[in-house]
Amino acid sequence: IYSSELGEGGYEGQQLELILSLLEDYSLNGLYSQRVTEKTTNSGKADWQKTISHSSPFPSKTGPVYLNVYGTRRRNLSENEVARIHADVIRELDPVLGWAITGGGSLLDQILLGTSAPSGDKEYQIARLERALSSVYSDRDIFLIESLLRYLREQRGDGLSKQVMGLRHFHGMWENMLNNCLK
Repeated sequence: IYSSELGEGGYEGQQLELILSLLEDYSLNGLYSQRVTEKTTNSGKADWQKTISHSSPFPSKTGPVYLNVYGTRRRNLSENEVARIHADVIRELDPVLGWAITGGGSLLDQILLGTSAPSGDKEYQIARLERALSSVYSDRDIFLIESLLRYLREQRGDGLSKQVMGLRHFHGMWENMLNNCLK
């Protein structure tokens, strides 16, 4: 969605690219969620080896009956510190540059608005992200956490009070403006 027309070589072009990649990642994948495998009893995928070795069967005409079947269930949880930091960054960036991804609308949704604020200051959030980075393995999670780390390190409490965007080739913006204004 962004090319050489958006901020390349301009004032703080790398930060603009980082911000746009964070917003685009959120629009494509949603809020960060941690994949958790829970041990369950009588629900989820049955673990027959554990069930047979840990519980006594009751005999019946059709074969043994196990009253407690041990199993596992996989869930995606968005109630963790990385998700709170992710939500906070997107809530900060959306009003400023969300239009570049959506074409004018907002990326904010109920899940994002309902997520609580992260705990601690920027330094604490950076430390939590660095700790989380060592325990993730998927490419998207690594990309997201590294991007959040870069963003927080560059901000260090400055906020986004001033934004300057330069376009290398203004004709792309001009065509977009004309397309939105003229029939």
